[in-house]
Amino acid sequence: MLINTKLLIFSLFLIWAANAVIPDATDTIPAALHPEIETGVDRNEILIGDVFNLSIVVTHDPSVQIVERGQDFDLGQFEIKTITPGNEERLPNGKIRKEIVYKLSTYFTGEFIVPPFDLTFQTEDGKTGTFRTSPIHITVRSLTPEESENLDIRDIKPQELLAGESRLPYVLAAAALLLIGLVTAYWLWRRYRKKQTVAPAQPPLPPHERAYRELADLRNRTDLIAERKFKEFAIRVSDIVRIYVQGRWGILAIDYTTEEILDEIDGLVLDGAVFKTFETFFSDCDLMKFAKHEPARDEATQLIDAAERIVDATKDEAMLTPMMIEGAEIPASRECTTVEQGED
Repeated sequence: MLINTKLLIFSLFLIWAANAVIPDATDTIPAALHPEIETGVDRNEILIGDVFNLSIVVTHDPSVQIVERGQDFDLGQFEIKTITPGNEERLPNGKIRKEIVYKLSTYFTGEFIVPPFDLTFQTEDGKTGTFRTSPIHITVRSLTPEESENLDIRDIKPQELLAGESRLPYVLAAAALLLIGLVTAYWLWRRYRKKQTVAPAQPPLPPHERAYRELADLRNRTDLIAERKFKEFAIRVSDIVRIYVQGRWGILAIDYTTEEILDEIDGLVLDGAVFKTFETFFSDCDLMKFAKHEPARDEATQLIDAAERIVDATKDEAMLTPMMIEGAEIPASRECTTVEQGED
């Protein structure tokens, strides 16, 4: 019995605590600062899917600020499409009148109530309070068969060409400007080109000077011999002499075999010792290139010495053109040289 009495007392305490009135912050704000609110709609009966306006008109003291809320609250069966804050209007009595329009819609039919919702205001001293809109009754109905038949549903209009100013004059003007620009650019280019002074071309090096220079470069390239790249070394020194022979006498030595080169050189009536030097030089080069002969370092550099002796012995010989070589003609200067050598 004692336990039941305690339970009864405890239950009564919980009921009292649940119904106890908690002081609201709004109660501490003077009544003169509480905003006045008017709630209305543009129509109370709509068709399903229609959008209607819920208008909230707030009149408040200038020292009070209305805190506008977003769309993140529930209005039952109604969906908030947009919220449009209206312009503020100062009344003759000094207060401010402001309208907020909520565009609502629903896709349910029947009798509904737009539920009231709270808005917040704030005073100059930072106190906040709330005020509530009024509930609004809305009837939502669907179309009757007669209304559906009378709906004026029109086909999509065909595309219409917008009448406007022709672009042809602008196109022609742009084309003319482009043509003028091209003509001007061409004229300036021609004028600049005439003013340019063409530097005289450097005369080519004589064959023997070119051969001396390339042989000196090859002698300084110690990497080929150090890395035992004898084939590459032989090809390089052989090409230097072949190019020299081609430049000196017009023999296409770069494309000839060794035998073909020696045949051509033999026809030049050179000194026998010089011809022997040619023969030994090309033979040693062929050994390195094709027989994979690996000479000693001194033997490899002796090829460069032999090439330089060839140039030394023939650099003063008369130069023949390729046409003269093909006709096997010896220039007068060559004939004179041969006669003089015979007399010696």
